[in-house]
Amino acid sequence: MKRKKHLYAAFVCILVLILPIFSNASEKKIAYGLTMECEVIGTQISLYRIAGDIQKGNYNLQDPFKAYRSKVEGLENLDTLDSEGWRSLASTLEEYVIADQIEADYTQKVSETGVVVFDDILKGVYLITGSQTKGKDTIYTPSPMIITIPRQM
Repeated sequence: MKRKKHLYAAFVCILVLILPIFSNASEKKIAYGLTMECEVIGTQISLYRIAGDIQKGNYNLQDPFKAYRSKVEGLENLDTLDSEGWRSLASTLEEYVIADQIEADYTQKVSETGVVVFDDILKGVYLITGSQTKGKDTIYTPSPMIITIPRQM
């Protein structure tokens, strides 16, 4: 009886170790993490995946951002944008997100320690927005930004 329990325990341990390997291999997706610091506790930070893998300057735009390809300047050629172009694109896409009520791919609130952590993020280009938050005498309005995960794609 004792031997059966040990064999069963060993089988479960091996199964637990192997299953993630097979699931990751079949999906061929690597998940990344993102940690951000924010001074305003309770601010809701949202990530919207604009594009997936980048192949030689070609961006695989994701729904619903595919629909904005011809409407939004810079979305067609992300690799040619300068810093002002990225800021402008982020602001424009944030307006579309609000107007079209697009649901974020990832959302977290800034913790009491001033940190927000996102786990299991897929590779891609992301729009990051933050909610307007009231302080004692101030209203904080975060500026949207665009990042790539990983940093260099």
